[in-house]
Amino acid sequence: MAQEQYCTFGLDSLMLGLPVVHVQEVIRHQQITGVPLSKRTVSGLMNLRGQIVSALDLRRRFAIDAPFPRQPMSLIVVVHGESIALLVDEIGDVITAEAADFEPVPETLGPPASELVRSVLRTPGGLLLLLDLDAAIQFAAVV
Repeated sequence: MAQEQYCTFGLDSLMLGLPVVHVQEVIRHQQITGVPLSKRTVSGLMNLRGQIVSALDLRRRFAIDAPFPRQPMSLIVVVHGESIALLVDEIGDVITAEAADFEPVPETLGPPASELVRSVLRTPGGLLLLLDLDAAIQFAAVV
């Protein structure tokens, strides 16, 4: 069975993960310039060594009303050739798992989480929710 590595990150009480193949880098808080009339989930734009990158607030996407407990971390991901910063509470470890170890999302998980989570993995530290990156990014373009 093929194993894959996942970058984990925290968002409030949730532990989420993404395949590391989508992760470009992790950086501490950067200055973000707000964009008037942008979607609520778009925090703004940041300058990443000369590259303009959209910054998306995953707390808002998951309908977590509380503000970030401290300056958010930026998880820079590449989606369809474009770099995007996902603002998260903290960055976790890289874990290795087999695709067969993931379980379907429980039907009782309601929106918006059910729309953003592909599958669930049991870990010694709790449940890891595999983020559906395309769904998370798509929301930024939807009114």
